[in-house]
Amino acid sequence: MATRHVWMTAVLTAALLSACSDDGGTLVTGDPDDPTDSRLRQFISQEAFYAAVEQALIRNPFGGGSYGTVTEESNVAGGGTTDGGADAGTGGAGTTGGTDGAGTSAPDSNSDSSESSSSAPDVTGTNVQEVGVDESDRVKTTSDGQYLFVLQTNFSSVQPVPGPVPEPLPTDQASSTQPVQYDGTTLRVLSLDSSAPDATPISNVRFDFGGRLTDGMYLHETAGSNALILTSSGGGYYGYWDDSYQFAEAQTIITRADVTDPANLTVTDNIVLDGTIVSSRRIGDYLYFASRYYPHVPGADPYTMSAEDYRAAIESADIASLMPSYSSETSGEGVSLVDPANCFVARTTSNSDPYYSPDIITLGVVDLNSMQLTDTECFLGSTDTLYASPNAVFLATSQWGYYEDDGVPVDSDDGVVSSSQPLVQTDIHQFGINGGGISYAGSGVVPGHLGWNPNRRPFRMSEQNGYLRVATYSGDQGGGVSPVNLTILEAGSDGRLHAVGQLPNTQRPEHIGKPGELLYASRFLGNKAYLVTFRQTDPLYVVDLGDPSDPYLAGELEIEGFSDYLHPIDEDYLLGIGKDAIPAEDGWGDGNGGIEQGIKLALYNVSNPREPREVQSLIVGQRGTYAEALYNHRGITVQRANDQRPTRVAFGIDVAGEQSPTRPQSVQEAWQWYEWNYTGLHGFEIRTGTDAGIVNTGVMKVESRNYGAGYYYPLWGEDRSVIVDDSVFYIHGPEVYASRWNNMDNYLGPR
Repeated sequence: MATRHVWMTAVLTAALLSACSDDGGTLVTGDPDDPTDSRLRQFISQEAFYAAVEQALIRNPFGGGSYGTVTEESNVAGGGTTDGGADAGTGGAGTTGGTDGAGTSAPDSNSDSSESSSSAPDVTGTNVQEVGVDESDRVKTTSDGQYLFVLQTNFSSVQPVPGPVPEPLPTDQASSTQPVQYDGTTLRVLSLDSSAPDATPISNVRFDFGGRLTDGMYLHETAGSNALILTSSGGGYYGYWDDSYQFAEAQTIITRADVTDPANLTVTDNIVLDGTIVSSRRIGDYLYFASRYYPHVPGADPYTMSAEDYRAAIESADIASLMPSYSSETSGEGVSLVDPANCFVARTTSNSDPYYSPDIITLGVVDLNSMQLTDTECFLGSTDTLYASPNAVFLATSQWGYYEDDGVPVDSDDGVVSSSQPLVQTDIHQFGINGGGISYAGSGVVPGHLGWNPNRRPFRMSEQNGYLRVATYSGDQGGGVSPVNLTILEAGSDGRLHAVGQLPNTQRPEHIGKPGELLYASRFLGNKAYLVTFRQTDPLYVVDLGDPSDPYLAGELEIEGFSDYLHPIDEDYLLGIGKDAIPAEDGWGDGNGGIEQGIKLALYNVSNPREPREVQSLIVGQRGTYAEALYNHRGITVQRANDQRPTRVAFGIDVAGEQSPTRPQSVQEAWQWYEWNYTGLHGFEIRTGTDAGIVNTGVMKVESRNYGAGYYYPLWGEDRSVIVDDSVFYIHGPEVYASRWNNMDNYLGPR
């Protein structure tokens, strides 16, 4: 009988203790034998930390892999998802240039000033997860609606940038994994005229970041000046993100560009740091970022060297000289990014890596007024996700393992082969924030993982009143396991995030989702959670979180299709954006049990949590239609309602087939794939109350198959839009188009 045994890492605890024993030891703040104890452990000396880094490089030279992988949050489209990664949610939704109907004014410089002055323009900003927590994006607008900034790579007709040129830190030798070279990043600056409406280009400014890819930017507005904060990383974007070695010697540049006079942009400072930014957020005057750094040993290559030679190279290296550092115009060269004596180490259990990842994860804070790095915390390990509320920053790490089933017959020669199921948990580390300071608060563990879409993972967490609410996906573990778990954590005085409530539980055993369903959209709003699962049909679950110790399923609605993203319109209405889908006869379809069709918008009335209902749905396009909004919430623009008009929603769609199709009447008809027809910005008005519904107000078609011979595919546009009062500006690629909201067919552009 041939049996495949799944390796359970029984030696992990011993390995960890070997690295952290008599040569310095750790401050034992976690119990390595307790699978629920995910607290970070701190070394009592920098020598002990160096020893742990050495052991991590030897035992796990490639880093995270699929066990506790480190992944990047993206600001660009990455294609659709067919798994539970296609989710979205928030604890207090809003936009940095304004808030939606469910939120309050964002308490930072990008707040919607229309709250305090009826004469101020109504300007939309980046669609973000949390009010008061800004997110990096490729498009930003000043709060007065006068200037538009657009980032674009590989764009021509540019001019040099005045000011200091960022120089990378010196390295001992060229990286064995050279970064992909780019032609540079261009910032387009345009003046907006909402009365015309029109956009007038002011300048095209080229940044040379030494081949690094620009991740995105923030607009930091203060009483005396305005500045753009750009982050640019490099060193392996087209390698394997979950292979830490591919990012050896990577560096990141954080650039401050003064745009107080938008026509005369000047770079005032650069911070160059070792490592690659995983994700970042801006809260007021401070930029919070999480970075990963792989301590590359010159001459040590785990791909080409024997295990003995590689180990010898690591053991002979000066680990202290490999620690990450940073430089800036004000701090000078080679300042240590972390304090090894105060770094932590993440747990390693039977469900995680053969050893903890050699990545050094740094959570840092930059004062955007002075461009000073004011504080850092660090740990040896990996991280999946950064989520930030106005009160705290959370880093999440997926821990994958396997357990064996009894086995199933395969053939007469092999007999029975043991099968295995994924066993996954997510460690969550909380850090308190106080202006320019951060401090480790504690850690907790929840079952399941946060999905595969890096833009949606943060949305599965929501902090409110000291409680962290987390929705996770359990994977395919059979009909007896709920595919979705909801856990409520609270920080204790012992450094743990304790689970005070969870669904399902013994008193409330009802599953969230049916066996085989995937978690798509999730939304935390006040004391409610809205969760969308899907396989052939789309159940929308309403979870009451009023008592954190006793959450319960309040209601459920089952419809066809699914929502990738949920957005609150007001306290009683919720908008879903996703795909229509026809149930597949074979139960497989596009991998989720359904045959996906066009883009679907659905308006839900959730005023009665026990009986949520769909008020109206609207389909755009046929099978083959795509929108970046399905993958990236920043592609959606929301202008909240006022006394004169309802809520406005806009996003770009690549429409295949007809714009307003008739729904397929058979499964065979549903399988038909349609060619691309046009690309354009679609505007919708979302009405509530007695005349609740969705109205398609117009389309700004900027690309079409009819443009000429050979024009068969849309440009990859990373579409964004901005609404200023009653004018809308559509950013498609590097180009800008302008129209009245109520007359989108009649537009000016490209500009």
